[in-house]
Amino acid sequence: MNRLKQYRNRVNKQLGELRHTKSLVREERTNLKQVKQKIKNLTQAQEIAQLVAKTVQQRAHEKIARVVSRCLAAVFDDPYEFQIHFVSRRGKTEAEPIFVRDGYEYSDPQNDCGLGTVDVAAFALRLSCLTLSRSHPRKLLLLDEAFRFVSVEYRDQVRTLLETISEEMGVQIVLITHDESLLTIAGRTITITPKFDA
Repeated sequence: MNRLKQYRNRVNKQLGELRHTKSLVREERTNLKQVKQKIKNLTQAQEIAQLVAKTVQQRAHEKIARVVSRCLAAVFDDPYEFQIHFVSRRGKTEAEPIFVRDGYEYSDPQNDCGLGTVDVAAFALRLSCLTLSRSHPRKLLLLDEAFRFVSVEYRDQVRTLLETISEEMGVQIVLITHDESLLTIAGRTITITPKFDA
């Protein structure tokens, strides 16, 4: 009888453990179901965020590329078209500037494109940043020797570009330069000559 009681106690103890284990399994299944739903929700949110980011990138690309390509076309006879390629690296999206002409892409404009193309594109990118800004800063561009590498044959077109941009977009441009051909831009010109004491 005593042994029977011992067996009964063991069985009851194991039955209790079994009930507890079944309860834990049910709880874990519920948790697993909730985690799967959270993962599904996060995946959908990530897809939506990626779609929004792609739309924003496309709109930014269109606006920036339009301004840069327009400035390049205003200065050069056979201009490059400006594009931005968005590339995912290390979990982040990076923007790569690309210059295109005659179906060829130039991804290293500093070395591949001459005549001051990069100077004009850099000016246009600054202009794009100013015009795309959500806040309404004063439309002012400060340029220090911004066109120093532009070929002499294109300086008149640079001057015309600056005048046109200033008038059309209402942008005030302060240009610091040693290039006398750019000093005749419409507007006020201040010449500062350094004075050295002997």
